[in-house]
Amino acid sequence: MRALKAVVFGLGILCIGAFGVLVWLVLTGGLAREAAVKAPGPAPSAVSAPAGPAWGDLALGQPAGSALVALVASGDTLALHFRAPDGAERVVVVDPRTGRVLGRILPGER
Repeated sequence: MRALKAVVFGLGILCIGAFGVLVWLVLTGGLAREAAVKAPGPAPSAVSAPAGPAWGDLALGQPAGSALVALVASGDTLALHFRAPDGAERVVVVDPRTGRVLGRILPGER
């Protein structure tokens, strides 16, 4: 019986000590510092810089007055969504490493 009382007393002291450490960490911001250190950095860009020489200006063959609506990078391609002044829309797919136009998507045209 005496051993059981000693175990219960020891565990009680351990619980109180652990609670005290937890309160100290919260009050000093120790948990926030740990979380900030472990936070991941920004995600790497899906498109990297060209490996070879710069390819200069790129003519995309869009009608005059076309507006770039959206640009999406996926893997090693860029999709550029254009809207022409007459309302026609198209998507131009480009390889950013070489500057080569891989294709055009013309919705509504056959």
